[in-house]
Amino acid sequence: GMSNLSIVRITITFFTMIKSSAPIWVLLSGFIFGLFPITPTLIMVGVLITTGEVLTSFGEVEFDVVGFLLCAGAAVCGGGRWAFI
Repeated sequence: GMSNLSIVRITITFFTMIKSSAPIWVLLSGFIFGLFPITPTLIMVGVLITTGEVLTSFGEVEFDVVGFLLCAGAAVCGGGRWAFI
């Protein structure tokens, strides 16, 4: 679905960087649905992963908004799915 469409629009390396944000979405889904307790340690882990994602994505030369949104949407859906498994 969205992952395949995003690969057409963005580079594979950028795709890999964005899709590696799935642990962030697993944490957020777990917090929202009450699957994980909200602890300072988990919040710090989420902040560190998010900071790393932003820093690696910041310098992308061939940035495509549609491709980014498709890939991010796929990562959000995948993270939500993994939170319930």
